[in-house]
Amino acid sequence: MSDSTVDMNNTFRSSTGDNELEGEALVSIEKDDLIGAFQKSELVVELRSHHADIPPYVCSIDIANSHTSSARVLQKIMVKLGGANEILHNKYRAKAANSYYEAWKINRTEEAWNLFVDV
Repeated sequence: MSDSTVDMNNTFRSSTGDNELEGEALVSIEKDDLIGAFQKSELVVELRSHHADIPPYVCSIDIANSHTSSARVLQKIMVKLGGANEILHNKYRAKAANSYYEAWKINRTEEAWNLFVDV
């Protein structure tokens, strides 16, 4: 199974809603566990994207916001790296730019475009 698919048989993912995961990601950020926060943010993106077309339905703006949250966590990781690992920095920068672009494709606002361009 690829990383971009949601395994709905996984009890952690199916028993924990996207809002709870989003809260756990915020707690991880406060605890300075940025990798854990990124993983949880990506799960939120997967769950919300999965439920764009099937019940329980998710609003498209929530999907865009989860992409933006994931990108912001990646930017915090990049700041923490501080140029120590250029390969990881470039990898996270590309992922952040992709997340901002996905958010822009959904909501088409100038603010979302500026976030994408500024990465």
